[in-house]
Amino acid sequence: MTGDAPCPQCGHLLWFVQLPGQTYVFQRNRNEARRERLLNLMAEQLGVSIEQLTTSPDIYEEAGADSLDITELIMSLDEEMETELAQYMDERARDV
Repeated sequence: MTGDAPCPQCGHLLWFVQLPGQTYVFQRNRNEARRERLLNLMAEQLGVSIEQLTTSPDIYEEAGADSLDITELIMSLDEEMETELAQYMDERARDV
């Protein structure tokens, strides 16, 4: 499941991806490109539309995703985040 919600601490709009056993949370206005990449990745792996991801609370069941599908999705999301972090750290190192 994905969606938007205000931060209970500061009120900023957050975007989240909730998977069984794991939740990713991002500040929405700073991470729109990341949001699009992750939604596209999730939609492709689950074989559903982006609209279904953002409107259906039971998307994993509706897509027929089993525990292996969810594990592969988590690994893909982790890989995407690690790649992004490595690129960010490389850019920061060049700025110094």
